[in-house]
Amino acid sequence: LQPSVSPIPDIHEINVTSPSSQLLILACDGLWDVIDDDEAINIATNAKDPLTAAESLRDRALLKGSTDNISVVVIKLPPQDVKQMSPK
Repeated sequence: LQPSVSPIPDIHEINVTSPSSQLLILACDGLWDVIDDDEAINIATNAKDPLTAAESLRDRALLKGSTDNISVVVIKLPPQDVKQMSPK
């Protein structure tokens, strides 16, 4: 399928240094084409659990007219101790 489909992943590495970082949202462009970051965070944080959050994000993308595939995974992160994570 080359050159239309690239087998090279787009990878970004970040350090989570905020104790308020509670969720990780992994989703394909079917979600991100119609929902911005802030809206996704609001939907996910107001859900009762990660499964409900993923379903709510999927449903919102469908309601907003996404025509691409919509895959969503929401992962609840454990509380972080910022002191432990800070570089020395």
